[in-house]
Amino acid sequence: MAIFYSDHYSPLVGETNHFTTINSIQPAVNVGFKHSRVRRTSCLLSVPSGQDLGSADQIRLFDLSSNDRLIEIRTSMDGNWGGTSTFDLGLYTKGTADDGAVVDINLFGRASDWQNAIARTDDFTTGALDTWDRGKALWELANIGVAATTYGTTTNAIWTVVATTTQDISDNSSAVEFMAEAFYVAGD
Repeated sequence: MAIFYSDHYSPLVGETNHFTTINSIQPAVNVGFKHSRVRRTSCLLSVPSGQDLGSADQIRLFDLSSNDRLIEIRTSMDGNWGGTSTFDLGLYTKGTADDGAVVDINLFGRASDWQNAIARTDDFTTGALDTWDRGKALWELANIGVAATTYGTTTNAIWTVVATTTQDISDNSSAVEFMAEAFYVAGD
């Protein structure tokens, strides 16, 4: 009789595959992940009527630690952009003045159509990720979108979730209300 273990018993189990036997006792999973509390952070963006956005303009939404384990990233918006309004949703470094460089511009969303109302949509899998990536640390998610060994467990950085326009947006006729939310387990 074989006994198989999930990564609930040891973080080492899931590193090579998802179906493994363990012949010796492995260290237990950190209590912060085994009995974790899901945290939520959110932001509200109010864009005034007639505000133009140029191609590649950035909207810095909120910060997360590179060690946080992301479960969901949701967006909600009323339908006032009008015209064609597409955005990438990704990760940037924080930077000294909230102006850091790109980590992955479209990790969570690639040219997502935001011209009409968004009724609280989970954007986690609309970019480079799939449902099996939920719960991984941000640095692990970033490695999916870029070179697989770019970031590691010692990154310990603050990263910013950023929406970036993919073309000029100049025809919003009334104010735009936009909300972004992240549900995650803190990596500290």
